[in-house]
Amino acid sequence: MGYVHMTRFGLSSGQTRARINGGHTTKLRTLLLAEDNDAVAEAVVRVLRGHFDVVGVVTDGRTLIERVDQLQPDLIVSDVGLKGSC
Repeated sequence: MGYVHMTRFGLSSGQTRARINGGHTTKLRTLLLAEDNDAVAEAVVRVLRGHFDVVGVVTDGRTLIERVDQLQPDLIVSDVGLKGSC
């Protein structure tokens, strides 16, 4: 319903992304994006992908709550005018 398949935005499901810094590998913090505009979601994912492991994109408030429970992301970026929000 309100969940966008992650490969649509170039994200891979179930894989942990890491960044190599000066010979050290550090795990990227996970991020869940809540955005109902596809163009905006694609742009945000493109910008944040190098800094975070974007674990998913949701398109409504109810699905956001479900995915937060399932994925337990380190950070949530949400559209304040998201459908299904309180």
